[in-house]
Amino acid sequence: MVITYRSGNASDGSTATLTECQSMIVALIGEGLTKQEIIGWIADLRARLDRGDLATWGPVDVGHGTDVLPAQDTIRIMLADLDGFDEMTPDETNASLNVVCRDVLLTSFRILRTLIG
Repeated sequence: MVITYRSGNASDGSTATLTECQSMIVALIGEGLTKQEIIGWIADLRARLDRGDLATWGPVDVGHGTDVLPAQDTIRIMLADLDGFDEMTPDETNASLNVVCRDVLLTSFRILRTLIG
């Protein structure tokens, strides 16, 4: 399953996709939210970055030194880390180090969702 959302200006035709692997991971982020709601939240987060909505925000502290980074930088890094799981083979995804990294990332997304909605 691939979910496509429009990013940037509607007229520029730019889109991005959320793959099944990502949707399974992000579904864990929003306890109490449906899978569609959390996928929508991630898509909205990407769109907010694309539009520059987070450009003037100060740091959002989700741990790991993010208290000194502008919000948009932290969020870009987190989304890139999330995207990285799609580039892994199933064996890589299930390697113990990557499982720990994924759990830390999911916790960071939970904190982010609490901080910025």
